[in-house]
Amino acid sequence: MGIKYNIIESDFQRNNTSAYQLSILVGVDSLVYSIYDTVSNRLLVLRSCGFDKKNSESIDPIEKLSSIIGQEDLLGPLYRRVKIAFIEPSASLVPSRLYNEQAKATYMDELTSPQHVVVLQVDDIDPLKIKAVYNTGHKEMDLLKTQFPTCRFYNLATPFLLGCHEMLPEDVNEMAFACFEKETFQMAIFDRGELLFYNTFSCKAASDVLYFVLLAFEQNNMDPTVTPLLMAGQVVQDSEIYKTLYRYISEISFMPVPTFVQVGKNAASTDPNFFFHLHSLLLCK
Repeated sequence: MGIKYNIIESDFQRNNTSAYQLSILVGVDSLVYSIYDTVSNRLLVLRSCGFDKKNSESIDPIEKLSSIIGQEDLLGPLYRRVKIAFIEPSASLVPSRLYNEQAKATYMDELTSPQHVVVLQVDDIDPLKIKAVYNTGHKEMDLLKTQFPTCRFYNLATPFLLGCHEMLPEDVNEMAFACFEKETFQMAIFDRGELLFYNTFSCKAASDVLYFVLLAFEQNNMDPTVTPLLMAGQVVQDSEIYKTLYRYISEISFMPVPTFVQVGKNAASTDPNFFFHLHSLLLCK
């Protein structure tokens, strides 16, 4: 198992986890988790765990996840809140006023194959007056539910959109956001606080990202020389993705430190953009 990040603030108290929130982001070959004080939203612990690539492909996903949980002593105690999101699942967004509980399966028709096991869950994204409908038919969830009986699962769209909405500048009408994970990225466009566009894209190269970003701008009548784009997630300024987008998007920048998280001295040296999804789980109800 490889550890990329291991940050523990000096005021973290192992015997006080009942007052903390545990946030977990589950990927295909990794798990990232953070611990926060529930009163101040202060980040106390940040750890990123994953398997070496040479061993990862031959190990069952459930076995990999179970192994990580078993080796992480900070995943053993009881926490006041446990919030978990998966990087992979897609979601269908439905305006709250149009949502029909009896018809929720139809919202996933274009995102789920007939052979796929479907166990639907709905997240309320109240500030945007929408609901995220998605499939939770993942075997990993049974393992996590056993380890964290009181946990709450969320689709990745929910923390992303809540985090973007929270970070909207008051003096800007149009704003686009993009958040990157391994070979995927989410994009959202807002106008005067209202969500105009959301989607998740697969990307193998920077040219893929450019195509989807410019297409989203065009479809929503946004001018890439005018509308700002804020970036977050697993992307850096020296990456081909940033360099390519920079040629076409006039106002491109990285997300500042989220206003809803207090970052301690040890975590201040890390890029806050990398863990935007994880931090935004604080906003999920």
